[in-house]
Amino acid sequence: MTIINILYHQPAYDCFKNKELPGKGWRNNKGEIIGISGNEFAHSLGNAILKLTKNFNYEVWQPDLRADEILSHTFENGLTYRLFPAVSKRKLYGVKLVKYVHSAPLIRELVKRAVNENIIINLNTSFTGINKSILEKAKQIPVIFTIHAEIRLPSLRFFTPKRNIFSKVNDLFDYFWIKHHIGKIKYITHCNDKNLNYLKRIYKGKMEKITMGCDFSFFKKLDKARCRNEAGLPRDKFIMTSVATLRDVKEIDKFIEVLIKIEEKYDFLYVIVGHGTEQYEKYLIDLSQPLIKKNKIKFVGYQRGEWLLKYLNSADLFISSSRSEGASVSIMEAFACELPVFSTKTGQTAELMEEEQVGCLAGIKNYPEWKEKLENILKNKQLPKILNRDLAKEHYDWENIARRFIKIYKSLLN
Repeated sequence: MTIINILYHQPAYDCFKNKELPGKGWRNNKGEIIGISGNEFAHSLGNAILKLTKNFNYEVWQPDLRADEILSHTFENGLTYRLFPAVSKRKLYGVKLVKYVHSAPLIRELVKRAVNENIIINLNTSFTGINKSILEKAKQIPVIFTIHAEIRLPSLRFFTPKRNIFSKVNDLFDYFWIKHHIGKIKYITHCNDKNLNYLKRIYKGKMEKITMGCDFSFFKKLDKARCRNEAGLPRDKFIMTSVATLRDVKEIDKFIEVLIKIEEKYDFLYVIVGHGTEQYEKYLIDLSQPLIKKNKIKFVGYQRGEWLLKYLNSADLFISSSRSEGASVSIMEAFACELPVFSTKTGQTAELMEEEQVGCLAGIKNYPEWKEKLENILKNKQLPKILNRDLAKEHYDWENIARRFIKIYKSLLN
């Protein structure tokens, strides 16, 4: 039996620099580097599954706008990663044209493989784009659908105010398309409970809450003073740290604006780990100039491995200001390092924090509340309660996540 985990988007070349493709790299006919970053959910899940069992073959497929041909690489553990030539297509959404990635070679290869061998397809997050074409073709192939973000269905947009009011016609057609085809999905995994009731109205199959994962054997608590010294960070300041892909949904700009309002009262350093598009990074740096000049904000770029571990363990407080999360992996890593967490109320990690009454939770886009709660921490020097690491490991360690997926795969063989 072969598990084929298919990503609906191309590799994030705008966020990952050439030297940050540790998995495998090639160059296309234009000389552009293409390849495998190794940071995709499907890749990490496959690694964890193959560590626990050899009963499945595991492949990750991804459409790639830069690929000239089908590229394939098999890692030492047996995981095969394949990139497929793709094109950017457009469809009318109300009065706008929206883009999505499509790969005819990927779909042809999938149909061919389904004829010749037993496979299970694992689709991810979106009911649109290439996943729509795959569901139309997957007649007898067992399909698992994994939702990494909040559950988003066209029906949720019916009554929301929009400038593009004609898009509601598209939403209506998309809703009935999903309702007609969703029965082909044998199992749905979702990260959190937001909008779950809307999904249950149209899907009567098996569902389970399963998040992304974190390597608890790597992420762990280290000596703070040593980590600060090795990372070149001050030993005497209150350090807050965020780890994120720098996109507007993370609302790091809004958190910076809160810091600007209170910076004269408190001695702190805000360390931002990650990168994104050049435009948004520049916006954040320009916004931060008053605090950068006072050594109160530091951008350290994209970090993985030992350096990420050092920056996490240098922190007094971990910050997640996102307005939308499925289950924040960066918060999982903070939990593993036994850090107190300040987070907006989004995603399964926030659900668990609220359930266990740990951390500090603030409303999404409720910036006055962010300011009030952050000032309370800085003024009283009383950190939020830390989530028990063993409990966090039970929820988020990759091996535990993999065991649950293995159980699902085996159930589909019966």
